[in-house]
Amino acid sequence: MLTETLRVHSDTAVIAEPGAVFRLADGAGRHCRSFMIANANPGNGNANISLRGGFWDANNAGNPRGTDYDPFAYTGVAVNFVNVKNLTVCDLTVHNPESFFIRVGEVCDFRIENITLSADRTHINQDGVHVGGFSERGVIRGIRATAPGVPGDDLVALNADDDVERQLNLGMRRGPIRNILVEDLEAADAYTFLRLLSVGQPIEDITVRRLRGGCRVHGLNLNNWRFPKGVGAIRRVLIEDVELTKTQFRPQAPALIHISLHVEDLAIHRFRRGVGTLPGVQTLLIDNRQALDMMLDGRTGQVEAAAGYVQAGGDIETLNLKQGLVEHHVPCRAPCSNRKAHNK
Repeated sequence: MLTETLRVHSDTAVIAEPGAVFRLADGAGRHCRSFMIANANPGNGNANISLRGGFWDANNAGNPRGTDYDPFAYTGVAVNFVNVKNLTVCDLTVHNPESFFIRVGEVCDFRIENITLSADRTHINQDGVHVGGFSERGVIRGIRATAPGVPGDDLVALNADDDVERQLNLGMRRGPIRNILVEDLEAADAYTFLRLLSVGQPIEDITVRRLRGGCRVHGLNLNNWRFPKGVGAIRRVLIEDVELTKTQFRPQAPALIHISLHVEDLAIHRFRRGVGTLPGVQTLLIDNRQALDMMLDGRTGQVEAAAGYVQAGGDIETLNLKQGLVEHHVPCRAPCSNRKAHNK
């Protein structure tokens, strides 16, 4: 039973024995620095931290999140690592967070792998793995959420620009997200599978592959949220080998793939509508007020800024969207910021 946050210092591995259960005590979520587990020094930074194993129950029934825009409010985040170099979180289950299951920001050379998301009390804003600004060279792999309604929001979110004054984002910063590999995501009934959110900060050199399961709102969400359509800096993104079923029809969110952010060099290969997707659900909606060259299943054309583009149904074998005449290329996994590259 955790009455205080477990704070992990640099050069430390936390390894849970098989069957170990950690539970946040009632009322332990008191303020914006309360979590189940977090790095010890987010201000100056930590390095070489790993967390492996365990069942981490954030007990959201006993720890309601604080008031929105209160700068000291409890965020509701279960596992939190901010400003860490060389981070590993793997082989564990996170249960019943009030907001995000796992939240990272300002991390580089990180790996989040083989994670089970579990909840019998789902909530709005309950992202699975939420990545904030100034994060680069990361691998997010093997994220599973098999219970109905889990997670209550995005399975994986890469949010370079967010409302960092909201209680669930306290401690995060707006900034670039670069060189991320996301693969092997599975959910029975996620709200959204993958979210990319950018306003002015870039999200670039992203590879996503092997997504399977059901979603209630979007499979791939590149929409503008509460910002104007056409903002953003999404560059060099490859998404491939996807099979998703949209389990609900919502007039305000009609498509499996929604793009209303500015994109440059975006490719989607082998996107399949899963069995059970409702007939009225669109496969693709582009309304980002951007003129784009498009190649769709061997046919070339242009997306007009004013009209956008809708594909009402069917699968996508190959979609390339690019600005001007820049040739499409696969996102790189090259090192950034003159640091050594993380292994793939």
